[in-house]
Amino acid sequence: MWVSGNQLTYASVRRDLDLYALWKFDARHQLRVSTANLLGQDTVSASSYAVAASGTEASCTTTATHPSVRATLEVKF
Repeated sequence: MWVSGNQLTYASVRRDLDLYALWKFDARHQLRVSTANLLGQDTVSASSYAVAASGTEASCTTTATHPSVRATLEVKF
C-alpha cells in the first residue's frame, strides 16, 4: 500500500484455523480438546522509504506463530 509518494508498506494476510472436539462421558464429566492456529502461518510486514539524496531504506519483519493444543477436563459440581 502506498502511504505517500515515496513510502510503501506491506502486511501479509493472516489466516487462522481453530478446531475443538467435545466428549461427554456422563452428565457431570466432559473432555474438551481444542487446537488453535493450526495453519501456523508466519506474519510478514515490510516497508520502504525512498530518499532522493541517499537512496531507499527498507525493512522486513517476519513474526513466527505456532499451533497449540489444549485438553480440558470439565467437571460440574
